[in-house]
Amino acid sequence: MSRATASLRSLSTGQRLLQCAHSAEIWLDTEMQDMLCVKKGAVRVDCAGAGGDRHFVTLVLEGEMIGPWLKPEGAACYVITALNTTVLEWRTLDDEPTDVFAHSLSAMARRAARLSALVRGTAADRVMGLLTLLAGDRRDATPIDLPTRKNIADITALTIETVSRTITRFRKDGLLRPRRSRSARVNGAFTLHRPQPTADEHLGMAA
Repeated sequence: MSRATASLRSLSTGQRLLQCAHSAEIWLDTEMQDMLCVKKGAVRVDCAGAGGDRHFVTLVLEGEMIGPWLKPEGAACYVITALNTTVLEWRTLDDEPTDVFAHSLSAMARRAARLSALVRGTAADRVMGLLTLLAGDRRDATPIDLPTRKNIADITALTIETVSRTITRFRKDGLLRPRRSRSARVNGAFTLHRPQPTADEHLGMAA
């Protein structure tokens, strides 16, 4: 728990904003009285037991909150992993309007079914489902910074090798196109071009 305590100290010294590099981990005590807002990026939240074993809990996306309501039975601490370059803001629970974290809870509850779907179906469906969640639901080309292959594999219950093959296929098919910064390609930065919805999906969106 020393790692969790150190992270708590770094967040409790008046530092409201915390910038997290891609794949950075933050350990937090599950008894936290306040909450963290994801100002930019996205994180995965795992809970770790006293023995160090981790269990995936949820994804928290931009504008949503991490707070004591996420705590599952028997968890000793949270492990928050930045899925891309992320900015977190420490907020006092008592100072926030009720509708702010109610909205966050509602969004995560609605997402539960989509997260469950990420461990079913083909590898392409699972990986595209995760990338779509991270990029938002717009149908136009969307900039996205890919999580690590390991994080994608953990969330989709695939092997790292299968994830790598799927990402390679998406790039070959033009679904993922590398983004460039001036003359250099930004490592891990892509534009996501989603498959056109089928007739059934069109009907579902119109319903």
